[in-house]
Amino acid sequence: MRTVRRMATLAALPALLLALAGCTREAGAAAVVGDRRISVAELQAAYRDVKPLFGADSRVSQADVLMALIAEPYLVEEAGRLGQGVSDFDAGQQFEEVKDDVPDPSPAAITAVRAFMAAATLQSEDRSREAITRSFQEIGDALDRDGVHINPRYGASFNKDDFTLRPSSPNWLVKSSTSSEPSPQP
Repeated sequence: MRTVRRMATLAALPALLLALAGCTREAGAAAVVGDRRISVAELQAAYRDVKPLFGADSRVSQADVLMALIAEPYLVEEAGRLGQGVSDFDAGQQFEEVKDDVPDPSPAAITAVRAFMAAATLQSEDRSREAITRSFQEIGDALDRDGVHINPRYGASFNKDDFTLRPSSPNWLVKSSTSSEPSPQP
């Protein structure tokens, strides 16, 4: 009987580990978009390499960089469709100013910078507000169709309307409540 319980426990272990890893479809993933996996290691490397581009006082977060990694192929495709493509070379050139801090940017950092550059292109002043809105709505709809699954460590879900990650508040974190009733006096 003891062996049967042990076997049942071992059989349930992979599901438990997946649940502990977050809502992503694979352990070690920061996000999964369709069948494309963005690992935690890729995100951390991209964040480490991209942060110097924004300056020491920047408020760029890992969630911002993750959102760039999630949306990159969609943003770059839309920019290319408009004749404003962004290459790996273009993105790599952005690191020239910080080459002392980032001598060899990671592939994930190049990807994130491509996303930032493509997003800036899509929002250029020569495009109408309606055209900009339409581009981002189409990209948001495509991401929604493909499915974006975020590790709760980085956010609860993807907001297709403003390209942000909704903050996660796991149920094991309980907000303290302050009582308005006076405490008993001794």
